[in-house]
Amino acid sequence: MRASTSPKRISIVVATPRTTQTLKRKTRRFFLLSSSSSSLEEKREDENKNAFKTCWSNHPQTEDGENIIVKEVVKNKLYVCERQFLWNTIDVGGRMAVVKLQNGELWVHSPIDLDEETKKEIEKLGEVKHIVSPNYEHLKYAKMWKRAYPNATLWGCPGLKEKKRGEIPYDKDLGDVKEEWKDEWLNEFEMVHWDCESLFSKPFFNEVSFAHKESKCLMVTDVYWNYPDGEGMDEKLYTFKEKGWKFLMDVIYLPIYKNVLCFGEEKKKKLRARVEDVERLDFDTIVPCHGTIVKDGDVKNTLRKHLL
Repeated sequence: MRASTSPKRISIVVATPRTTQTLKRKTRRFFLLSSSSSSLEEKREDENKNAFKTCWSNHPQTEDGENIIVKEVVKNKLYVCERQFLWNTIDVGGRMAVVKLQNGELWVHSPIDLDEETKKEIEKLGEVKHIVSPNYEHLKYAKMWKRAYPNATLWGCPGLKEKKRGEIPYDKDLGDVKEEWKDEWLNEFEMVHWDCESLFSKPFFNEVSFAHKESKCLMVTDVYWNYPDGEGMDEKLYTFKEKGWKFLMDVIYLPIYKNVLCFGEEKKKKLRARVEDVERLDFDTIVPCHGTIVKDGDVKNTLRKHLL
């Protein structure tokens, strides 16, 4: 076959003032689009800066109808903020704990959405110096808090810093710092790492629970919950969806956690060991992220009844 010898056509675009303006507009549009994704989160935060809402977690309010922005659990030592936390339109409840260290600095456990009212009240308590994401799931607002308090140390549970590298700017990983956290937190905490569960050989929650010695409060995230049955509660806030969620967690998910995520004799043994580790800690109150605070009855045996 004879090769074609016809000359190839070459298109030449002459940069007229009109085409130059078009290129400028397209270039500007490109940079605006590329930067929009990084600024979208900040925009949402601005839109939700007054986002405090009454929900089943923080209801009832005070007798005069005022919102309880920050609730004192142990006088001058431990506080909580209880907020709505939506999962597929279901309010699964969210509770952040704030510990006031002996030097007056604040240690924040499982941060919630930082609206203006919450920020104002938190800063009345002291300076935020430590922000903790206690497991792989409770990290939605970590970046927001780090942005608001850039001088605070953002801590992640073991493996979280590497897992979220490039997404969330964790300063320190509790799996890497050995005993360093004890000194930085003024030796006011004891810690239990729930290294007993996994899915496809990878940690699922990888949770760390913290006992604050001064307040005698144990903070837990997803390893324990105690959703109310809804009796006597406002049905507009605690709807059939929330009641359904309680059933799902208590009847369906809990057996999955114990028998699937902790499947096998080795993991079962570890689960029992971690429950015993918690029982050795000195606490008389459990502050869960989901559900109600536990103060009465056999508090030390609560996790054993829940998990074993």
